[in-house]
Amino acid sequence: MKTTKKLLALLLALTLVLSLTGTALAYSVTINKASGDTATHTYEAYQIFAGDLSADGKTLSNISWGTGIDTSKLGDLAKAINALRDSGAEGYKALTADSSASDFADAIGELNVTYDDAKAQAVATAIGAALSTTTSGTGTATGVADLSAGYYLIKDKDGSLNDALNGAYTRFILQVVKDTTVTEKASVPTVMKKVDDKVDSDTSEDTVVWQDSADYDIGDSVPFQLTATTASTVNDYVKYHVTFQDKQSVGLDAPTSFTISVLNKKLTLAAGATEPATDTTDNGTKITAKIATPEANNTFAIEVAFENTNTGAKINDEANSTPIVVTYSSVLNSSAEVGPTGNPNEVYLKFSNNPNSTDDNDEGKTPVDKVIVFTYKTVVNKVNEEQKPLKGAEFTLYKKVDSTVSDAQTGADIKAALKISNPSVNAEALENASYYVAKAMTQVASSETSFKYTGIDAGVYVLVETKIPDGYNAFAAEKITVTATHDTESDNPTLTELKADKVVTRVDNGVLTGDVENRQGSTLPSTGGMGTTLFYVLGSVLVIGAVVLLVSKKRMNAAE
Repeated sequence: MKTTKKLLALLLALTLVLSLTGTALAYSVTINKASGDTATHTYEAYQIFAGDLSADGKTLSNISWGTGIDTSKLGDLAKAINALRDSGAEGYKALTADSSASDFADAIGELNVTYDDAKAQAVATAIGAALSTTTSGTGTATGVADLSAGYYLIKDKDGSLNDALNGAYTRFILQVVKDTTVTEKASVPTVMKKVDDKVDSDTSEDTVVWQDSADYDIGDSVPFQLTATTASTVNDYVKYHVTFQDKQSVGLDAPTSFTISVLNKKLTLAAGATEPATDTTDNGTKITAKIATPEANNTFAIEVAFENTNTGAKINDEANSTPIVVTYSSVLNSSAEVGPTGNPNEVYLKFSNNPNSTDDNDEGKTPVDKVIVFTYKTVVNKVNEEQKPLKGAEFTLYKKVDSTVSDAQTGADIKAALKISNPSVNAEALENASYYVAKAMTQVASSETSFKYTGIDAGVYVLVETKIPDGYNAFAAEKITVTATHDTESDNPTLTELKADKVVTRVDNGVLTGDVENRQGSTLPSTGGMGTTLFYVLGSVLVIGAVVLLVSKKRMNAAE
């Protein structure tokens, strides 16, 4: 009776949620999933002790070894249990490989463990290392059925959750069988990716806004943020890691460096680093960050791992549910996709998912989280007053930016330079005290009638005609404001609106198109010479005068 009472005490310490539903001859253990676990499990039960279960389901008597124990491993199990006991206690007798099942049950009961404490978990780990290959009952995705009376270790089948989506192995569950419901002891991490959407024409903006979409000019550096939150059960592990698997589109250059912030520590890694970055918290948690191997089609991978500085001990509680933030920047390049398709970027985590293992090789996987970076195109068509294509012009598109932007010039400086080269250019739309940068064109030639600016984002622009077609008046420079709306919080962000004012009259598929008209100059009178017209007029007058004089003379002669 002493053995069964103490074994029952261990039962209460090791199980999470108990619910007596019956006392049938065949029993079942139903396992509820922990929050966030969406994987399909395959549970199995190993009988540690066999015996007779009382009618009230509280007492296991006539204890013997069950079929789930490998008796050749009893020596190691005895050492593990002895290490947890108080060798100075009254009546202490060390367990050996030859000790009976009843002796083992009695020694385990004497540990006086409390609900799910470290000793209880150590007992489960020790028993888990002594299992045979024989399972009992019928394993299902929700538990184990058809069990006879006994004391069981219940676990996920080995290998059943490797690379599973949002799945983690439950910590070993020790259970005296009755019809019972328990909740798995497991947790999975989460990850999200964000991008900063900075409007560089808004010189008052100085706050980073992390969201699911952004737009940028080609050549801009785009800031990204990855945030993982570790499992709530990291302290069940001896070793634990998460690996960010990041996939960037071809429109973004691979980042050159990363900053990792975790547990009030900041680590940095170069993209090609071969040595890890490490730090240790005051509580004795060692943090290691390193460049890992990306999976197929991914751009890069970063692993962040945790260990206790006390070798072999479980990780400290401070690593539970802790955020890991990775920041980096990538340059939007000339391969960027223009328009609503955008340039998607994705991340998912590979993570430790087996607290019963010490080698940290079993991994689960989170769903993919995605952000999109958009960019646009402007087409300027040059026409005459009859709306026909006109050659001979050249344009420059200036973007209003903050003074800190590389190569930025004031409007006053740009106008001064333009008027030196072409005094007739009207550049009054450039504000003297504001800063601008010139945007590159894919076509820059006087023989063209369309001018294409690929890779622009929302902002304020000024279109300036820097070469005027011969015989035409200059186009008055125009300030153009481009605005874009895209989903800021979405699993699949989309571009919902793109528009612009002034010369832009058509917007289609991320392309802003407008016609710019030049009118022919007026023909003005000249001074300083008589010109041929005057000769023609005088000649006509002389001829008419001669005719009139001749007719008058004939009439005078006839009258005489």
